[in-house]
Amino acid sequence: MAVSATDLSVARNWTGQSGKIFEATFVESRDDGTVVFNRPDGSPMRVYAKHLSQADRELIELGQSRTWTSRSDTTVDGVLVASKFGRCHIRKEDGTMVAIQATRLSAEDQAIVKQASSLDLYFSSLYKARERIAKDAAGRNAEVAVKTAARYRPDDMALVFLNEAIEKAKAPADELTIKLGQKYEGTGDEKLELIYVKPGSFTMGCRATPDDHFKEEEGKLMSYAHDPWAGNGKPLHKVTLTKGYYLGKTEVTWAQFASFIQDTRYQTDADSQGFSMGGTKHGDWLKIEGANWEKPGLYEQAPEKPVTCISWNDAQAFCKWASKKSRYEVRLPTEAEWEYACRAGTTTIWYTGDTPRDLATVAFWMNKNTPGWEPGCGPIAVGSLKPNKWGFYDMHGNCHEWVADYYTHYTGEDLVDPFFDEFPDEILNYHYKYQTTEDKARSFWSIGRPDQGRRILRGGGWCTPGVGNQSGFRRHEKPHNHLWYFSFRVAVTLKGLAK
Repeated sequence: MAVSATDLSVARNWTGQSGKIFEATFVESRDDGTVVFNRPDGSPMRVYAKHLSQADRELIELGQSRTWTSRSDTTVDGVLVASKFGRCHIRKEDGTMVAIQATRLSAEDQAIVKQASSLDLYFSSLYKARERIAKDAAGRNAEVAVKTAARYRPDDMALVFLNEAIEKAKAPADELTIKLGQKYEGTGDEKLELIYVKPGSFTMGCRATPDDHFKEEEGKLMSYAHDPWAGNGKPLHKVTLTKGYYLGKTEVTWAQFASFIQDTRYQTDADSQGFSMGGTKHGDWLKIEGANWEKPGLYEQAPEKPVTCISWNDAQAFCKWASKKSRYEVRLPTEAEWEYACRAGTTTIWYTGDTPRDLATVAFWMNKNTPGWEPGCGPIAVGSLKPNKWGFYDMHGNCHEWVADYYTHYTGEDLVDPFFDEFPDEILNYHYKYQTTEDKARSFWSIGRPDQGRRILRGGGWCTPGVGNQSGFRRHEKPHNHLWYFSFRVAVTLKGLAK
């Protein structure tokens, strides 16, 4: 015999309107508006009836002992404990059971039995729904979880179980993995690993200026007064990011980019132009014929190293491909998103502090005290050094990373979710303030004219001095430029999770 939801003699879960769930056995309802229960350990507890869910209040009302009347005016006092196959099972006060054909009860009593059956089905369905919602939440399917919960009464929506499951389903996971398909000339799947960044505010921009000097550990002065890249991160300004996002733990690797090339046969800008730009161990810059993402020329590549000789156009093409390979909106991070994740709550010149003393613990950069560094050595494998406290690797040094924005000068105004995707009316070519005529002629391919839209790179690189690796440092290049230390990392928009 199936036990009805209205059988109050058995222990069951009760739900308060505040959402608290507790297990207890009903004892009695009192005239003062309270309900007495016994906990599983036998101790009593009192709850105001008005604090129970509407469904539980109905259950108590239906589960009270009452006088049942048949059409022949025969009566029996007791509690309805089950209704099955058209027969009502009533427990009398002495504990004995009486079975009555439901059709022989009075019309009023039949209505009560029907109400009890509906309540029985409701609770049965609700318990199953809890299991489904928990499963949907575990699978991060927020939309399905919310739709399932919406079928139930508003007061039961306050269930802690349902609320926690739904909120868990809505909330982004701490980490996200995107499968890219088969590895390049190998077995298994290549994948991107990203970390969720919560919304927040920070002060954006360079703490150091071109006139700042920093001492190396051995005491040698490092001057950047004529560095053409170091003066465009001022003034400092407050930025608020109102939306969370995912950002790659590391720069995109050679192996990950190779999967893209293998799948699409895409030709990079370096492939099209037949060369890339790099430097010798003696510090001389030159055009490297045939250099590209696969073979940068002056140093050896490896699957676990960041892909290099990449233009902004190439990075965008990779993101579009990764979006199609997954159900996510993969893109380059905005400049503000990049710096917010790089700082990870810090306000210093570098994530590690205001001096470059500890920079080598998180950055592979141009310094003879950096383990493994020498002129022309190239980048190291991603994730080789310590991450920042938010879990991101190589935000300083290793490779310059493309971000989504056009370059424009800061105004000092507070900004909310800034993203400069429109070409500014006027771009001041800051470099020319510091460069000689000879420098300008030699560097034209890299720098370009002030009327050509340039995109931003962040983070510095393995052949960049300390100030060029600071959290607020900005470099800008034409979108088709591709030096031997240009790379990128990806971001994912949250709205892409619902696709």
